[in-house]
Amino acid sequence: MKLMMVASLARICGLRPDDVVYTTLPLYHSAGLLVGLGGCMDVGATCVLRSKFSASHFWADCRRYNVTVIQYVGELMRYLCNTPKRADDREHGVRLALGNGLRAEVWKEFLRRFGPVAIWEFYGATEGNAGFINYTGKVGAVGRANRFLKLFAPWELIRYNVEQDEPVRDQRGLCIPVKAGK
Repeated sequence: MKLMMVASLARICGLRPDDVVYTTLPLYHSAGLLVGLGGCMDVGATCVLRSKFSASHFWADCRRYNVTVIQYVGELMRYLCNTPKRADDREHGVRLALGNGLRAEVWKEFLRRFGPVAIWEFYGATEGNAGFINYTGKVGAVGRANRFLKLFAPWELIRYNVEQDEPVRDQRGLCIPVKAGK
């Protein structure tokens, strides 16, 4: 079930058969293999693989291969934002960026510099049973909690002590459930 959910993530985020997905993520990791390559196989999209990430070649590759979707991890986007500015920074066909770990300040700078790209940030622990997708485009959010997702992957939000970096527990040692936004 989890494998199916991860592989269908790209479809959920709007990947289409006519898309060209560019990934520089390693295929030995679930992000590159299941979300990137697996997502392309799921919808019939083209996948452009690069064996190693290169910030200096990234946008040239996107133009060369007519890329419409990029896959990232947060630091990759920061590296792109740290490259020297160019007159053609916004001259690309990328409409969607799919990944995780994007800090809010890098997200804002990426959009400011490279133009209106829909960013679908997600969170999914490979060793856990939950995943979230930011389908609203809210900068800095890792995802939304919705009832539909709970049907496939049950989860609960819990009270958390950020100073001690651990869940708050009741007298029995169990985590304390809370409502969204608390």
